[in-house]
Amino acid sequence: MHLDLFVPEKYSRLYLKNVQDNPKICLSFASIFTYEAYQIKGIYQGLRPCTAEENEYQAEYMNGFVHNLLNSGLSYGLNMYGYLSPPCFSLSMLAQEIYEQTPKKGTGTKIA
Repeated sequence: MHLDLFVPEKYSRLYLKNVQDNPKICLSFASIFTYEAYQIKGIYQGLRPCTAEENEYQAEYMNGFVHNLLNSGLSYGLNMYGYLSPPCFSLSMLAQEIYEQTPKKGTGTKIA
């Protein structure tokens, strides 16, 4: 499975140096609504500037994310808009393994 991850340029300098030394990367994600969490391990494949359409998609996604945070009763102080900071890169990852990370019995189990 191939994934494209969006990374703001201002946060990417050290990350890019690290993947040049070791191309193994990991992506962890979770749902604030269900507390489900997963981890994907894979290999860095490359980097390119995001397109205008990808930048627009990211802005719409963050607007929806912040809206959901506020509707969940979480504070605007978390301010995810601070993270979204164009210009951004699209980082390509070849996913190799997926693990369950939801806090429950079986956490850490490889699922794919």
